[in-house]
Parts: sequence; C-alpha cells; structure tokens
Amino acid sequence: VEAVAGSGHSPLPPDVTCGFKTTSSSGTSELMLAAGESGLAPGFYAFQVTGMNPVAVQASRSGENTACGWTVCWHFHSLADLSNPLASPELDARASTPGFAIKERMAHAHLVPLGQAARTSTGRNDLPLLPNRLTFSFRLHRDVSGRSSLVLRGPTGFLFEEDCLSNAGVVTDPGEISAAAADFLQPHGAWEMGVPVLTCTGSDSVARLEVG
Repeated sequence: VEAVAGSGHSPLPPDVTCGFKTTSSSGTSELMLAAGESGLAPGFYAFQVTGMNPVAVQASRSGENTACGWTVCWHFHSLADLSNPLASPELDARASTPGFAIKERMAHAHLVPLGQAARTSTGRNDLPLLPNRLTFSFRLHRDVSGRSSLVLRGPTGFLFEEDCLSNAGVVTDPGEISAAAADFLQPHGAWEMGVPVLTCTGSDSVARLEVG
C-alpha cells in the first residue's frame, strides 16, 4: 500500500499496516488496513494498492440490485477491533462504490517505428523538454458501438496538454500524418471516418480521448 497525498487527501499515517485474505467459499478478497499506535483520525485519506485482477473477463453494468448499483462493487467498513471482526462494533456506516470491468487485453498496441525522414516530417522529437508528436497503432478484439473512451497512459514525466485535441493535437487520417510515414503506416487500416475523436483531455502523462 502506498500513501497518496494531494487534491484534498491526507496520506495514511506511517504506522498503518496492511493485510489481505481471500474467502475460499465465496472467492471474495478483503484488504485490511489497521491503525497503529498513532491511531487514525477522521479525515479524507487516499492510498494506492497493487493487486492481481481476476482471471475471467467480467462486465460491470449499472442498474443492478447491488449495494453500489453496479455488477461489480467495492465495499468499505470500519471496525473498532480488527482482530475480532465478527464481534467488533462498526465505527461508521458501510459504504460501497462501483468497481471496474475486467476486460480482454487489447490485441495490439505500439508506438509506430518511423524512419528519420518520417520522424522529422511528423514532428517526432525525443529530446528533453521539447514538444513531441507520437504515432501509435492499435487493434481491438471486437467492434465498439456508440461513444466510448480511449485512454493513453505515458511514462512518468511525459506531459499532455490539458486540451490535447486543439491545434491538431490528434490526427487520425493517415493521409494527414505525413507522406514520409506512408510506408510505415501502409499495413494499418484507416480510422473510421464516421467515428470522430470528440474530445481529448490530458492530465500529466494520461490522455483520455472520447470517441464516437
């Protein structure tokens, strides 16, 4: 577990410990955070945790008869005595939040390797602290109907513009990318003309494209 600070959140105290167990009968997993000697004062906390996703693909749909209203939920409750959870008084009302779908791995996604002429003509520049235009390709397992999101997550330190669609920030027509890059893009299919990129929102090294 890694503490996260910022955006109004407080980091967890350094003496908080973390435990984990899986219930064999139901297959559910529990993550337990235990306060240390310094306690855990009321507040708005945030933390990151690394885990392993389930094996099977699973959708998460709204409108379900569950505590969070979705197929997949994460449940939270606080106990006075973590050593005896069944008998312990609960300190707060329980809360639930929607989880996330478990999806198939994208069939293909990579940064297109360009020759020097294509790199120059497309605006590719890997030098520090300079603007860089990158050319990506990807393949989905199945067709997507309706409006959807495409998330591009770069390495730490890479920065996207907040409005990454403006000033030709996203180009999907191979003919507009660069004539010098044509040979490298030839194996790729053209982006569907009827599926425009509506918005592109950047936040640090993450860009979220709304497509549809």
